[in-house]
Amino acid sequence: MPISNNLAAWLAPHAQRGRVLPTADMQKKAGALAKVLGIEWPANVLRHSFITYRIAEIQSTDQVALEARNSPAILFKHYRELASATQSAEWFGIIPK
Repeated sequence: MPISNNLAAWLAPHAQRGRVLPTADMQKKAGALAKVLGIEWPANVLRHSFITYRIAEIQSTDQVALEARNSPAILFKHYRELASATQSAEWFGIIPK
């Protein structure tokens, strides 16, 4: 999976060797935090968002399927035309302050 400029910006302050996430249950922790904050946090929301906005960005379900380790047919069926190029640019433009 390519590292986008905004992902690199989010990861830079946490640069280290080895695992980026300290524990395997970070998904659960993110969901629990979202619940406390009153934010809807569907299962695999970051993965689904990446796929949706990446397809809008590069217009290639084949390429995104390779990056996301999924089949082009599934991506075409579930993610195609869910976001515009403008929305994709906004998503990949979210950077830390």
